[in-house]
Amino acid sequence: MKKRFGVLMAVLLALSVVLAACGGSGSSFGGGAAGSSSPSPSAAQGGQGGGEKPFQGLRLKAATHDQKTASYVFTTALAEIMREQDGVIIDVLPYAGGIGNIPLVNNGEADFGISFNIAAKWGKEGIVAFEEPHENIAALGAPMGYYNIGIIVRKDFKEKHDLKSLADIKEKKIPVKLITNNPGALAEVVTRVTLDAYGLSYDEIKSYGGSVELTTSDVIISQMQDGAANMFITTYSAAHATITELALLADIDFIPITEPEVKDKLAELGFIRDSRYNAAEYGVNQEFESPGFNVNYIISLNVDEDVAYLLAKRLSENKEALANAHAIMHEFDPAIAGYSDINGIPLHPGARRYYEEVGAVDN
Repeated sequence: MKKRFGVLMAVLLALSVVLAACGGSGSSFGGGAAGSSSPSPSAAQGGQGGGEKPFQGLRLKAATHDQKTASYVFTTALAEIMREQDGVIIDVLPYAGGIGNIPLVNNGEADFGISFNIAAKWGKEGIVAFEEPHENIAALGAPMGYYNIGIIVRKDFKEKHDLKSLADIKEKKIPVKLITNNPGALAEVVTRVTLDAYGLSYDEIKSYGGSVELTTSDVIISQMQDGAANMFITTYSAAHATITELALLADIDFIPITEPEVKDKLAELGFIRDSRYNAAEYGVNQEFESPGFNVNYIISLNVDEDVAYLLAKRLSENKEALANAHAIMHEFDPAIAGYSDINGIPLHPGARRYYEEVGAVDN
């Protein structure tokens, strides 16, 4: 009996030594929110020695858009990179897109997500598309693709009214039949913002005998094709599907935004003031001025600094793999990923620490 008791005590003693040596390592990352963990400051910078993975088991939620979009595809690629290199699990969720993701990240329903530099600024400050400030968001990095404001018109309508600027609509009281996307879409918000920069509104357009319709992309294409609409204001990147199809079905042209005072107003809202675009891919042999913006990642300020550091590091160091997942990531430039104008809002402290180390910040 004494012998069996002695063996039992020896086993228990050995077990206690093992547990003390482990110290519960990694247990704080198991399935909890990122902000609940407190890894050592050096953890995100390495984790390479001896193959250890300090963030093994950490689970994050990433808010993107639907599964056909670029943001869903390249965020899924980022998730796979972090799973392989760090043991981090990222649930990539087809959430609400650039505007809708801001309250989700702010409220903690997602740890980080895709947005736009302009939408991030609006959300942080509680302006334009937001009724109140969303103070719990920060920037993680950009740019993952560039967009422009697109003012697209039927050529016959443009020639009939000698239309060179949106300012002509106000000055000549032209009865334009304007069409854009449904309320809540970024394109519709940008349409209102652009009109406002010219001193126009939906109601004023209607007062000239014109019309305004907010609808889906397929209806937009159909109505621009048959002349039920003659102006389409939107946001677009290279090879935009709706405009590509529209250019094949209708004779269209682009109206530039050249007025300094208009560009100044849009720049105050976060747009890249002097962006240009070549419309040759749409059969329009024209390079024109059109303020733009870019895609970025936002992140909750509740996310641990070392986790934000790791996300910024993996994003910046894996451009080739991300571009292989979706071509739009060829536009991502790690050398400027922490720049203020392309992020729209201040960086998360963890992300800033990484970008300062590699010289990818501008202030």
